[in-house]
Amino acid sequence: YLATTKDGNLVIPVVYLEDGMGGEGAGWYSAGIDTDNDAENGFSQKFGYFECRCILPKGKDIWSAFWLMNSGVFDEDGSGRDGTEVDIFESDGYEKLNKNNISSNLHFDGYNEAHQKLGAKRFLIKNNPYENFNTYGLEWTDTEYIFYVNGVETRRTSFGNGVSEVEEDVIVSLEIPAIEVLDTLDKDASATYTVDYVRIYQK
Repeated sequence: YLATTKDGNLVIPVVYLEDGMGGEGAGWYSAGIDTDNDAENGFSQKFGYFECRCILPKGKDIWSAFWLMNSGVFDEDGSGRDGTEVDIFESDGYEKLNKNNISSNLHFDGYNEAHQKLGAKRFLIKNNPYENFNTYGLEWTDTEYIFYVNGVETRRTSFGNGVSEVEEDVIVSLEIPAIEVLDTLDKDASATYTVDYVRIYQK
């Protein structure tokens, strides 16, 4: 498994494997953690406070995230009440203008023509997120979503004709960009997503 623990942290790398993994050949690999409520020891929760303390991975277009998901996101019924993808934070800004930033987003009604979203709102982080630990949080109530970075509110919304009213899984993931981008990287290097903790609170 690529996701490991080191010095008390969860470590998820983007790394080139000559021998491949999972039956696939040589190439770039990464990983993610999903609490998957359908699994034997899965977990999901409705409402509460969700927080991750982490250092973001360095690498062009490498996409780290802390988010909530439910199968109801795919129901095309004009509402996010039966499930909303809640991106507490996403990071794809390394080496871009104002690179020390993250975004928060909401998605529901699937990902095809009916797809609805509240577009990315970016938040610049003074404490370099690629070098230092920062906290990213979401307070999810029965009326709204409130997003935080280092305890400072960055966004407040009830977009989706009301918030999700169902339990959602918690995901920590590190996604890989297009192969033509990765092929420009040094195969001996790796970008690492380092997570100190994920904490989930109920009222």
